Amino acid sequence: MQGDDLVPACRHYNNEASLVMTFNMGHSNVFVDDSELYLSNVETSLVDGNLLCRYSLASRIEMNGLVFDLDNNTYHLEVARGSLTSDGSLTYHDERLVSNQATLLESFNNLEASSDIFVVLHASFMVAAWVGAASSGIFIARYFKQTWKNYKTCNIDQWFHCHRFFMILTWSLTMVAFGLILWHVNGWTKIPADTNPHAYIGVVSIGLCFIQPFMAVFRCGPKHPRRPVFNWLHWGVGNAAQILGITAIFYGLELYGLPRWTWWLMIVFVGVHCVLHIVMSIGECVSDSKAKRQVSGDGMPLSELNGSRDMLQPHKDYIVDAPGGTFRKVVLALYLALVWLVVAALIVVIAADEEQLEELGVNIP
Repeated sequence: MQGDDLVPACRHYNNEASLVMTFNMGHSNVFVDDSELYLSNVETSLVDGNLLCRYSLASRIEMNGLVFDLDNNTYHLEVARGSLTSDGSLTYHDERLVSNQATLLESFNNLEASSDIFVVLHASFMVAAWVGAASSGIFIARYFKQTWKNYKTCNIDQWFHCHRFFMILTWSLTMVAFGLILWHVNGWTKIPADTNPHAYIGVVSIGLCFIQPFMAVFRCGPKHPRRPVFNWLHWGVGNAAQILGITAIFYGLELYGLPRWTWWLMIVFVGVHCVLHIVMSIGECVSDSKAKRQVSGDGMPLSELNGSRDMLQPHKDYIVDAPGGTFRKVVLALYLALVWLVVAALIVVIAADEEQLEELGVNIP
């Protein structure tokens, strides 16, 4: 629903095919009284689930203070498909095609659908940001502070370089995607929150994402008494942003009209994501227990050697990996493979058209 539009609606309602004239007023669609004044030569049929309506539309229509002069003015054409309410009213239709230019309805021009490249890029960037980069960065920061301790770059642990790379990638993709969709919709979405809250959840996630790097830049020193406050805020804001981002993606799949199996793909991702976090947390407990029992060649418990978990203040004399390093690396490899396979699959479905997907053996019901 774009607002102030004529909408001849071909409906399947009460097991019958029917054609009614409706009008978009703002974000609402209303029935027009005396549809027969505007529609003539109406033919409707419903055969094997296929709905067909033929009709003639009056050349001049005055409605809601507007004049639609179809003989002399050009208009964009939009074809949309969606569901009905229990009383036969139209709901918001998220499956639609819009002509790329306005045309005279009496002409026989070849029209193409308007480009949705900004929507494709927005969706692809957000999937890569929140399913891929954010998940990878959080996973590495959570479980790999005591891994690769002997391999540093600029005297900084490898886990921090990886974490910083993935989170900068998340921030960059998110901000670009946000700018693209704002440009595409020319401001803010016209879809009400009760119809699909994708935009409203997403903008909160984007806001949290935006402030994360600035919180990190202005954090206090590792020995500062308020450092735990920063740690908890950084952890809480980051995880809240990702949870909301993933939730917005679920609603985005529906909004974009992707096949239902993409929901199940995301559910599998979330499930495996949670399971592997639990597995790694248990592994971390086992590692800490082993570290307390093991003793280094200098007679110092390994738990003390690994006591510093700040990437900018490593222990200067004793730097060793916590027990279970091979296990952690294997789980990380599996996790990254799963995450980025899911990202690749979703982006392919988002970016490819139906013909390309059919060639790949993917059917969209």
